[in-house]
Amino acid sequence: MPMLRPTCETTIAPNTTANRPAFAFEAAVFAVLATLGVCSRLLIEIPNFSAVAACALFGGFYFRRRWMVVALPIVTMLLSDLALGFYSPMLMASVYLSLAMAAALGRVVRSNPRLGFGAGAMLAGSVLFFLCTNFAVWAGSQWYTQDLKGLAHCFTLALPFFRYTLMSDVLFASAIFGAWALARRFGARAAVATA
Repeated sequence: MPMLRPTCETTIAPNTTANRPAFAFEAAVFAVLATLGVCSRLLIEIPNFSAVAACALFGGFYFRRRWMVVALPIVTMLLSDLALGFYSPMLMASVYLSLAMAAALGRVVRSNPRLGFGAGAMLAGSVLFFLCTNFAVWAGSQWYTQDLKGLAHCFTLALPFFRYTLMSDVLFASAIFGAWALARRFGARAAVATA
């Protein structure tokens, strides 16, 4: 089974000059991922179709600094919500929490870097997003009766949106992890060629 490998695992002491280039590179990756997530929310008009969960999953896998893992989905959502407008606090909290869980799944993939495990984590992130956000819609609205029948009705009506969530997560996660794998392969070849 192919193995995924996160960033270079050499340990560099904090606050050293050797650590600055690594942090600068991680900050650049953070900015690229946040920009991708924000642009996908602002420019794609398909409901629940965005790169944010895939970026959070990759961020959890890639970043060594835990604060970057947590900050990536929050910053991405805040910036895009500033442009799109804020909504129900309960629903916002469930969206942010489910994206933080996607980042946590990325940390799990980092510790078990198998391709099938990564695909399972991506699917789990999509399902968690569906369950958390639609539970919040049911709990915080007057559209559904506050019983199991109302909850089932809410989840049933949300199934078409789950299709978009899953499609976007597969597409963007494949593109992000694929681009990273290609960059690593070409970077390794370039390093061997110049050695």
